[in-house]
Amino acid sequence: MGIKRLSPLAVAVSLALGSVGAVAQVDIDAPVAVNYASQLGSGVTLSSGTGCDVDVIGKLGTAIPANSTRYVRFGLTGGAGFGAALVAADLVIHTAGAVSTLVSGGAIGSNFVIFSVKTDATAAVATDTFALDVTSIKIGADKTPVQLNYSVHTNDVSASQGLDGTAIEKSLPNINYIGYAPGFSYGVTPSNLVGSVEKGFEVFNTSTNTNPSGSAGSLGKLSFAPALNVCNGAGNYISLADILQTTTTLEFQGDLSLIQDVDSDGNGLGTFGSTATGVSNGKVGFYTTAACTTEVALPPTAAVSSDGDKVTFSGTDVLGLDASFLCVIRPEDSKVKITPDDSYVLNLLPVSQSGYAASAVSAPTGDILRDGVVLEAPYFTMATGYISRFMLNHLTPSGTDAAFTIELRTDAGNTIVPKTDGPYPYDADTKTFSGVLPAGTLLQVNAADLVSSFTGKNRGSAVFTFVASNNDIQGIYQAVNTNTGELSNLVMARPGGGTGK
Repeated sequence: MGIKRLSPLAVAVSLALGSVGAVAQVDIDAPVAVNYASQLGSGVTLSSGTGCDVDVIGKLGTAIPANSTRYVRFGLTGGAGFGAALVAADLVIHTAGAVSTLVSGGAIGSNFVIFSVKTDATAAVATDTFALDVTSIKIGADKTPVQLNYSVHTNDVSASQGLDGTAIEKSLPNINYIGYAPGFSYGVTPSNLVGSVEKGFEVFNTSTNTNPSGSAGSLGKLSFAPALNVCNGAGNYISLADILQTTTTLEFQGDLSLIQDVDSDGNGLGTFGSTATGVSNGKVGFYTTAACTTEVALPPTAAVSSDGDKVTFSGTDVLGLDASFLCVIRPEDSKVKITPDDSYVLNLLPVSQSGYAASAVSAPTGDILRDGVVLEAPYFTMATGYISRFMLNHLTPSGTDAAFTIELRTDAGNTIVPKTDGPYPYDADTKTFSGVLPAGTLLQVNAADLVSSFTGKNRGSAVFTFVASNNDIQGIYQAVNTNTGELSNLVMARPGGGTGK
């Protein structure tokens, strides 16, 4: 398959899209932005609620003498404006004898407001605290994070001009005010499935497999979750139902040849139209445990693509699959070999709720691996004048003897006539030779002991599969020129085995 492995979205992981802290109010002296879901549409109004509060608190930052007036300005950046009109009473100075009056700005859509703060003859305001009651903020069309500019001025002309001028007694520009974060996390905690070398890579090597219909196992555990401390437009902590409809679609993508339908001999039919578990049918589905025995109640409708590269789940409550296991179930009689593959992904194709827009995201699942060791000689020759041999080395004297099989291949239209009376027994059904590599020894396997003749050119390739640890076995192919004694050595390729893929 040509599917590329995506970077883990936290994959144990799952693909977590992140969460950030929420605050009760924004303190200009220790600002932490309040965060709303980034899936919200542009130009919406963000309100205060139980999770996010757009009120502003802090210290005035300058003393106001008795019987004096100062002008306090709040400005919004990022194309934002006030979602509801402000009034004089919305700015509260926590000192008796101080009265605030709205001077200008503060209308719906306005990006600034100026208040005058006047003390009476008996009270002076030191660097005391204030609270600005902001009902809501209307964000800009491009959802740029909103910053707050705060300043205190000695006259209203300076305040109307903003942050510059000699009449400024306090200025705090670019205070973090409103930010955006993904409203949900989605991912897969992966687990790998291993094809068993001892069973010819026709079944999974897993102790958790108790599914009666065939070899089965989990590629990971799915998770949907609302992000922590991120709010919806009403200022309440976000839920999945705020963002995603239950008809959201999941798409498992990758090579599905390992679950393709099989004929009465267990050979692949190349069709993927059925997802029912049975002797001739494999499937991908969601189950309550990693043992893959109990399918999740009311599973989504699953449709397999005609070319066998994806399964699409849709039509019912996909969000209800949270914490379920993504299982692969092989046809019971399948002789289709399990191919190593690390490109499997589970794509989320959201159907968004009104007012929200969630983009598609992908999570890598577990991988398909093989145990044992596979060594390949991509070329060997039986040309006259050469000794052609495979040198196999078991590196662990204290280990276990390694049984192995040999599969020979050659050009299209060329046929190998196997040597059936040689030292290595030949199985006509599997078309493989078998042998044993004793622990801690070197074994020479001559091509002449495997091949009687070719119907075409005297050349082929060989695949050796060992029941052994991946670290135990090494091998080279060697051709010896009988006239000159010259040696040609080729390290045998290792396409999979152990933790290889």
